[in-house]
Amino acid sequence: MTRIGLVRRALILAILLAPAGVWGGEVVHRLTQGETLEDVAQRYWGERDWAVLLRTHNRLPAGPVAAGLKLRVPVPSDHVVRPGDTWPSLAEAMIDDPALGPLLAELNDLDPDKPLQPGREIHAPAIATYRLGRGESLAAVARRFLSGTGDWKLLARVNHLGNPHSLRAGTELRVPLRPKAPQEPADRRPTAPVAAAKPNPMPRPRPRPRPDMATPLETEPIPLQEPIREAVNAYLDGRYEEALEQLENLRTETEVSGSHKDQVTVLEYLTLAHVAFDDETEACEAYVALRTAEPEHRWDPDRISPKVIRITSLCQAR
Repeated sequence: MTRIGLVRRALILAILLAPAGVWGGEVVHRLTQGETLEDVAQRYWGERDWAVLLRTHNRLPAGPVAAGLKLRVPVPSDHVVRPGDTWPSLAEAMIDDPALGPLLAELNDLDPDKPLQPGREIHAPAIATYRLGRGESLAAVARRFLSGTGDWKLLARVNHLGNPHSLRAGTELRVPLRPKAPQEPADRRPTAPVAAAKPNPMPRPRPRPRPDMATPLETEPIPLQEPIREAVNAYLDGRYEEALEQLENLRTETEVSGSHKDQVTVLEYLTLAHVAFDDETEACEAYVALRTAEPEHRWDPDRISPKVIRITSLCQAR
């Protein structure tokens, strides 16, 4: 058995486990009096909002958790290469899937076709279990737990998904978490949660949008909540980059607490914004989510450009 240890100088005194079916490593954390799942998520991952992963990973029912409960908490792991190690053997030992040896190599910025050099340190991410909600897509999961919607391809690869656009609610996914140093809470007393700093990925270069290709869905004010109204107005004013950023953020918020109408509106304009940038893959992902939320959705050909209708029609055939 290869040695698996905690990375990033973890300050957690717990037992490191590597059970079958779990990527990287795990620690066992016993809840103390008054401690919540949010506290544990903040301590180990630096993200209070990731408490949902602790619940799904440990298959906990909805509701409060009691002191003394033992939680399995996924953590990153590392291994120093020894003579005879191969990418398949490391992938099997560290992430329980020898077929993902090439992916493990890529995550370490190494060539999977070249021999491993003894003494090199290999890192594996913490992997948590997540259960898809109704109308939720891989891109939504990637946006929530990874660096952005583009990481949906990584999720598809990790989970060996043949058709990532046909997932059902309740599907369990393995999610490789962004590497973060664990944090020891300074005070267990109830306080207003402080949002943890998130990495700011390099923006992806986008071609200049062609306004004639994505006609506005509406030309009159729309009775929506203010943040959604601002995003819609940004799109209608031709500020596509600004609209796209706002809509991506709003998509997560409306999935959690928005009304059905809010979700549909955000997904409609998110689809149009991606078409404006000629990003057919992301446009299809948003449109598939739109049709999941609103199965009877149809574009109005009198107000929507033929390009939008053509692209989204092809999305349904994929």
